[in-house]
Amino acid sequence: MAPKNPKSGPKQVVEEIAWHTFPLGDVFKHLDSKRDGLSQAEAEKRIRHFGPNELEPEKKQPVLKILFRQFLNPLILILVAAGALTLAVKSFLDAAVIFIVIALNAFIGFFQEHQAEKSLKDLKKLESKNAIVRRDGVYTAITARQVVPGDIIAVKAGDKIPADGRLIHSFDLRVDESILTGESGEVLKRVGSVDAAATVFERTNAIFGGSLAVEGSGEAVVFGTGLSSEIGRISRMLKNPPLSRTPFEKKIRKLGRLIGLAVMVLSAFILLWGLLLGRDAQEMFLVAVAVAVAAIPEGLPVAVTVILVVGMKRVLREKGLVRSLAAAENLGSTSVILIDKTGTLTQGKMRVAKILIPERRNGVLEMAGATGYGSNHILVLSYGLLVSEALVENPDSQINELKIIGSPVDQALLLAALEAGLDFKKINRKFKKLGQILFNSSRKYGVSFREDEAGLVWAIAVGAPDVMLAHVKKVQVLNRYENAIPFELAMAKESVDALAKSGFKVLAVCSKKIEDKTIIQKHISLGFFDEVLAGLNLVGLVALKDPARPEAKDFISLARRAGIRTVMVTGDHSFTARAVAQEVGLVSKNKNLPLELAEGKDIASWGVKDLSHRVRSVDIFSRVTPEQKLKITEAWQAQGEVVAVVGDGVNDAPALARADIGVALASGVDLTREASDIILLESNFSVLIKAIKEGRVILDNIKKVVAYLLSTGLTEIILVGLSLFFGLPMPLAAIQILWVNLVHEALPAMALAVDPAEKYVMENPPPALKKPIIDNLMRFVIGIVGGLNASVLFLMFLFFRSSAEGLGYAQSVVFVGLGVSALFVSFSIRNLKRPLWEIPFFENKYLLGSLALGLGLLAAAVYWPPLQFLLRSRPIGFLEWVIIFGAGFINIVLIEIAKWMFTRKPSLLK
Repeated sequence: MAPKNPKSGPKQVVEEIAWHTFPLGDVFKHLDSKRDGLSQAEAEKRIRHFGPNELEPEKKQPVLKILFRQFLNPLILILVAAGALTLAVKSFLDAAVIFIVIALNAFIGFFQEHQAEKSLKDLKKLESKNAIVRRDGVYTAITARQVVPGDIIAVKAGDKIPADGRLIHSFDLRVDESILTGESGEVLKRVGSVDAAATVFERTNAIFGGSLAVEGSGEAVVFGTGLSSEIGRISRMLKNPPLSRTPFEKKIRKLGRLIGLAVMVLSAFILLWGLLLGRDAQEMFLVAVAVAVAAIPEGLPVAVTVILVVGMKRVLREKGLVRSLAAAENLGSTSVILIDKTGTLTQGKMRVAKILIPERRNGVLEMAGATGYGSNHILVLSYGLLVSEALVENPDSQINELKIIGSPVDQALLLAALEAGLDFKKINRKFKKLGQILFNSSRKYGVSFREDEAGLVWAIAVGAPDVMLAHVKKVQVLNRYENAIPFELAMAKESVDALAKSGFKVLAVCSKKIEDKTIIQKHISLGFFDEVLAGLNLVGLVALKDPARPEAKDFISLARRAGIRTVMVTGDHSFTARAVAQEVGLVSKNKNLPLELAEGKDIASWGVKDLSHRVRSVDIFSRVTPEQKLKITEAWQAQGEVVAVVGDGVNDAPALARADIGVALASGVDLTREASDIILLESNFSVLIKAIKEGRVILDNIKKVVAYLLSTGLTEIILVGLSLFFGLPMPLAAIQILWVNLVHEALPAMALAVDPAEKYVMENPPPALKKPIIDNLMRFVIGIVGGLNASVLFLMFLFFRSSAEGLGYAQSVVFVGLGVSALFVSFSIRNLKRPLWEIPFFENKYLLGSLALGLGLLAAAVYWPPLQFLLRSRPIGFLEWVIIFGAGFINIVLIEIAKWMFTRKPSLLK
């Protein structure tokens, strides 16, 4: 009989039951299991019923879906419409050029996104996931995916727990659950019942799949596998996330809709106008199509895609893998970063941070720290090494490459001793091991019995200060022992309390001379452990902590200068969270006030409106669950902020999936990486700041390209409009307009796509969500370039049309003039806030190359017969070139005047 389940069939989620509250007998009864485990036949039946113990794999994105997504852009749809119109009027060459542009844009975007997904798959580590279960009363090894509800699993130190289970036995079992809760340090697990209101943090009688056993051993009866496990519950929160577009994507789409609407209205108006004037219907249809072709910036979709791809490549060079084009553009708009603590701001590993030794100062005994290590500091480290049960797998490797196994505390004690230059083998030879009392969570201490070279026997004890200090009779000051005065021991306890409030885990290191070594076995075999503690000598205190990452402080500072708010969101305790926040330089929104902190229990009592109202005032959220982390993310988004969430654990995954930018560490779990938009391939937060910088460069370069292409597009529209207004022939053939749009405009546009970052790009706040792409300065520049250039070119058209050379020659002059103007304007538009002479001329070599190539292609277009035939062009004279270049320089001067006006009066930009 299978355990109760409201639904049948594989991979169904088991009903949520408060397993931690039931007596153990009721748990077995409900799961229809027993202490000898399931039979193999029953286990096979249950795996068919519940499905394998695994999360639903991330659905692979179909190749066609990635490809189709490249066409979901208003600008691309407009191009498709323009291509269809040119086909309708049998202008096959023009249509072919337009559809080639569409295909090129789709290929670039598809290739980059497909490569990003492939890189993510390559990043996943191949790991063997096994479990020890009792089947038919016999322990056997199986793969973790074969574990079913009702199985009895056995775990020991170093094992990754395969499923959620209720403890049957616990032998000092300690588990690292930071992957689920974000809480640093191991959790002691005990058999028994827990209050029904207990959170995941407090369910000490249960173990959870994905967490790591770091000390001791135990057995549990499985109650949750796959999607019904705690990890599965979190993964279900990732299903069907709300669809949302990036802020910049919304602006681009809005711009595309405006262009599309303008094109339709303008083309329809021209068609109707011509018909009312009695013009030929087919002729007016061709004119309307020509206007549409002129109005559409054909190079814009490709240029935007190239800018995003180049940005993704630049971020990848800085060790950041951006998984989609949309994520690349969103980076630049980031205004709030919600960052985890354990393993994110910190290294996720215990380290010895301070050593305090007794010192007599002005007759008063104090627990003093020091910047360097004296003899007594080395003695404390030596004692820590002797008590530590950690082992080094590769002792011959360099210190930074050592692989140390053992509990986090044992690892920290051993590593600190090795980093101080102590010789592990030499010390163990000098102090021969006679016996060991392993650290026990109920005793809160461990003891190593050692015999030195003089034949003296010592008990070296390391443990919790509240236990150890109660048994201290003497303190070691330099090389002598002094009687411990109660008042002075009270001061030592104050030192311990101060360290604990600063987020440190404190251990007392003591020693005691054993007169009769024969009693050691008595202590060990008969369990007379506490007798060992009588009459201890206090040697020192060791303060351990999960240290902040070296780059974290700079990361916080850079983010603050860039106008980005950084908020810590962690599952850890408030004391620890505040201490780390202060260490990494996290400051309050109001710099004159202390950091504001809120706990998960506070959030639980707040409604959605309360959280949305209060979220701006909180700098640290501690003891939060994955659901609360998700709510915090949504609350910030409700405030109109673009939110990036940084994390590496399973508990971070739902918030990462909901965030505007989900940032995962490469060392994080698969679930988190798959929920992310960007993966930091190195655990260095300067990577994220560099990624945000590149995001801002992306936004700047897109704005440059938009201003550039729309200014030349407006020129073409005004030119065609003036000709129609005065009843004149078209000043440009449709194929000439396409050539300018796709060659002479596209070359500088592609060069602007790779324009390097402006000097102060990270000194300004992120762009406002509601601020349009085209601001007042851009509108002015577009109007100046479009209006003036069109007027000059129209006058040139009138002059040369009336000459003996005729219409074809006039169209050729206008064609070359439009191309030269497009090439020249690109240099001023590179930076709309700095004058041309302050912009490094040779900084963008691609732009210089586009100028040279563009001029060469223009010459070829009017002098090379094959292109003359294709473009319906004719050779022009030297004087015409001089006039054209003069008009181009006038354009540049006027743009510089506009920039000067707007920089002198910044209010005009609003």
